[in-house]
Amino acid sequence: MKAKIKNIYIISFIISYIFIIKIFSLFFEIIYSPYEIKILFLFLFFTFISLLRNKSLFITYFIWFVVLNILVWFNFIDPLSSPDSIKYYKEAFGDGYYKSTSFSDIIHGHIPTIETTAGIIKTISLLLSSVNLHVVVCFNLILVIESSYFFCKLLMKRFSISNRIFTIALILLSFSPSIINQTFVLQKDIYVYSLSIFFVFYLNILFEAKKIKSKLLISLLLFFIFIVGCLVRLYYPLILISYLAFFFYNKIKVLFLMSFIAILSIYVFLLNGNIIDIFLGIASTTSTPNFIRFTNWIDYPIITLESLLITIFLSLSLLSIILNKHNKSCRHFYIILIFIGITLVSVSQNRKLVDSNFQTTSILNDNMTRKKLPFIPLLIGFIIISINSKNYSINNHYR
Repeated sequence: MKAKIKNIYIISFIISYIFIIKIFSLFFEIIYSPYEIKILFLFLFFTFISLLRNKSLFITYFIWFVVLNILVWFNFIDPLSSPDSIKYYKEAFGDGYYKSTSFSDIIHGHIPTIETTAGIIKTISLLLSSVNLHVVVCFNLILVIESSYFFCKLLMKRFSISNRIFTIALILLSFSPSIINQTFVLQKDIYVYSLSIFFVFYLNILFEAKKIKSKLLISLLLFFIFIVGCLVRLYYPLILISYLAFFFYNKIKVLFLMSFIAILSIYVFLLNGNIIDIFLGIASTTSTPNFIRFTNWIDYPIITLESLLITIFLSLSLLSIILNKHNKSCRHFYIILIFIGITLVSVSQNRKLVDSNFQTTSILNDNMTRKKLPFIPLLIGFIIISINSKNYSINNHYR
């Protein structure tokens, strides 16, 4: 009975959520107001709702509401600042990037990555009744905060982190320079980030669900998320396996090891990859932009600083594993990290073979800062749970 009331409450909440957003957007269509006001009112609404949900979430939304006032009024946001964003804009709001693409092209092998990403952007635009890109990318920020919140809830559930650590993790993810750098631009990686976390979060709910009806509905949702994720990023299943191994290692140990062997074999034998490049792939996951390169400190100072800090804290967590007996089972995370490294170098190696325009002497010359984005929660999450001295459940989790 309680579960039924809870489901009704959640469904009512989601419907009310969408309805109120639509009322807000229609109100601004009738009464003229600059798009800045739309953005701030939309964010103010989510800030108010978060007050009813979680204190840490409210703090995050409130800080971002203040920051958005500065970013919006001084016009610091440029949604079309990357070359790929032009493609998505043309596909979503113009006459199409490919123009002649049809369903028959998909049957004959065309993968609608750009069309799917543009479709997500268009859906957000229709939901908010606004074609203004500033409104769309600010909604991206809401997706980032919500998915980061779900990730932290999973951390608390699976690794028994404290409320204080929960707040720290949420703020680190919601204000991560690498994540925010892609949030205010029309890019697909921010949607991969959100879809990955949503999938794992609802999969955990599926594991706990008892009623067949609930399991069926959640399974359909997971199937939809999976299909969309694969259309946005072809190696989305490998990203998911990294997340699943992080949270449910005991349950998917066989699947993870089979995937590890498979992707390594594909990289070495089919893509003719270099084993040494795998270590570059791991370095690109933890340490891009390269903090050793001086020009990065001039061009991307904040993101480079984050890269340095992640590397330092991962090194400290490794030291913690070596020195503390109860943390030794955390070595499985480093197997996951190697798996991520192989995934990224395989993607770059494949691009090198099939794309004649992509010529590089090093795998690190690929845009790894963008491609590593979906894996940032795993890095930050592991740093937190490994250094947290109160957390002895890690050993049981990864054993």
